Amino acid sequence: MTGAPLIGYGDRFEVAPGESLGFHVSAPAGGFEARLVRLARRAGDLVPIASAIDGVHDGAERPIATGSHMAVAAGVPLPARPAISLWVRPTRPADGRDQALLGWGRSHGLFLDGEGRLRLSWGGVEIVTGRPLAAARWSEVQVETRGDRIVLSVRTADEGIADGSGEAALPPTDLKIDPQAFYIAAIIENDLPVACFDGKIARPRVADGGAPLAAWNFAKDPGSPVVIDEGPAARHGRLFQTPQRGVTGPEWNGLSGGWSEDPEGYDAIAFHSDDLTDAGWPESFAFTPPADLPSEAYGIELRQGDQRDVVPFFVLPAPDAEPAPLAFLVPSFSYLAYANERHWWTNPAVEAIAGAPLDAIVAPIERWAEEARLISAYDYHRDGSGCAHASLRRPLVNMRADYRHPLLRGPHQLGADIATIEWLRSTGQRFDVITDHVLHERGVEALKPYRAVMTGSHPEYVSAALFDAVEAYVGGGGRLIHLGGNAFYFVTSVFAEEPHVIEVRRGHAGTIPWQSPPGEGRQAATGEPGGLWRWRGRSAHRLLGTGTAAVSFGEGRPYVRDAASHDPAFAWMFDGVDATAIDARAELLGGPSGFEVDAMRADLGTPADTVRLATAIGFDPALTFIASEDVLSTGTAGAMESHIAYRRLAGGGRVFSAPSIAWTSCLADRGGDNDVARITANVIRAFTRPEGPPDLPTSGGDSHD
Repeated sequence: MTGAPLIGYGDRFEVAPGESLGFHVSAPAGGFEARLVRLARRAGDLVPIASAIDGVHDGAERPIATGSHMAVAAGVPLPARPAISLWVRPTRPADGRDQALLGWGRSHGLFLDGEGRLRLSWGGVEIVTGRPLAAARWSEVQVETRGDRIVLSVRTADEGIADGSGEAALPPTDLKIDPQAFYIAAIIENDLPVACFDGKIARPRVADGGAPLAAWNFAKDPGSPVVIDEGPAARHGRLFQTPQRGVTGPEWNGLSGGWSEDPEGYDAIAFHSDDLTDAGWPESFAFTPPADLPSEAYGIELRQGDQRDVVPFFVLPAPDAEPAPLAFLVPSFSYLAYANERHWWTNPAVEAIAGAPLDAIVAPIERWAEEARLISAYDYHRDGSGCAHASLRRPLVNMRADYRHPLLRGPHQLGADIATIEWLRSTGQRFDVITDHVLHERGVEALKPYRAVMTGSHPEYVSAALFDAVEAYVGGGGRLIHLGGNAFYFVTSVFAEEPHVIEVRRGHAGTIPWQSPPGEGRQAATGEPGGLWRWRGRSAHRLLGTGTAAVSFGEGRPYVRDAASHDPAFAWMFDGVDATAIDARAELLGGPSGFEVDAMRADLGTPADTVRLATAIGFDPALTFIASEDVLSTGTAGAMESHIAYRRLAGGGRVFSAPSIAWTSCLADRGGDNDVARITANVIRAFTRPEGPPDLPTSGGDSHD
């Protein structure tokens, strides 16, 4: 790709009729066209819908400016006799560039120079310590005024590293320095953050001689972007681009696993030069759905010359609308977690899996995202730490309906779910759309109007509120159609004051892309333990009957019906299915049980009311691995297989689980004339009947494994 792309993003993933949804567009060549469309995977299948936003809009190229930092709205006056202290733990000290720690622009402040040495710039005077600061070590930094001298000193909390200091004549106070020019972890030039710091900062204090000006408490309320100043003037800070809070400080004692256990040990903030949770582009236009616009998947199609982008969003049902029988639960948390992912680029088996080298399969827009430092919750920051945050207020280049995952050679996440929605349309099935974000906010009340709820193909990331809501729905007699793999796997939190940002702390074990640092296993947003739901005794098996079992990059496999599936109680489910093997051509990896697949496990919580209906085996062992949280010193607990399962709860609830990411990519095979589509349609039809499925037990066979 040459030059910047035409691209946009929305304020949220969803909007209800009568509400307004803002869109933000970067248009390098100026004016651009926009129109509302019903979303589809192929450009030729988009359905234009006349709307007030259709037409030409003013535009301009917008910058991507990464880097988290702290500002103080009230400002901090420049001290005449500076007394400044803070602790720093740099992660890339010798980065070949200046990194700002604290100060008032380039003229007055503390920096790391390109070699990692500490530098104080103060009104034309510069003091530089003789040695670089140690990477990944805490150092205490102090600036003092002694008579007519200004003194810089640094002490590293590690034996064997010498202290450093320097001094110079104290220059006259520059009365022109704006108090609001004060920032921590960056400086602002032309309204953009520059010289952004990579590492942790703790306990920043600023005084004028003996008069305190500010003393920020980085430990207090780590789920908030507001940093409390405990000094006399209440000069509270505001964090931008969501640096990581709730992280270990200089005196963490190793006795706690997260900030909510010992708040005072977590008095640091981890800043990253590639943090970005709000691109901050101005609103280009806003869209308000009319009352009669159906709940569905839509997009704003942008055009400028030969460039095109379709920004996806979902319209919720109107509050007074008659609910459809079926709700499609959009896994929007999972979309965010995977947005802009490139962690797999370093997989040494890329060419063996994809059939082509990386440079041949990665799209130009993904290379642009790499250059712009857009990363996902699967990737590492520049400093080698895992990225724990993901936000929708930035370009999400792979969250597009027509995106095909280069490694998987098929649709994944949004593209896969739009394919499912297209199939639902083709069958004439009425449905409403609900997103993870909405269910998190509203709880089970959002599900109660529906006879059945259907998941997306990869609902991996769920919050406690979402998990609670789905459990309450099924426990209260609701019917859940689960058509995805790797389900309900990672603990996910939403920041209350920044609901466009999710948080995922990976923990220390499991099939995880990176590990949380020691002591940082709890979510900053909520204080709850992060990582896998399994480690909290709440594996997906307990709800769905199945949970994460294996990951395969080989050819997908058919499911073979188990004896229990021939029980007359399940005849309705297999109506029209004559073969023993449940098979169809999947667009994703070729077979209905493919990529990430789940299975029943009694030891992980599969309830006794669960019936195993079909099993997939025979995955290529060279391209498949079992979920690594099951790896023990004596071998692997679990098996390289997947199960279609069915639950009949005592309270009337029902769960059908076809737990494979590839399952839904079979629905359109042979125009929908295939066994995967037939079984799925049969389940939807039965689950959306007022009386539910005719599945009362007719035999006492033991099918629970």
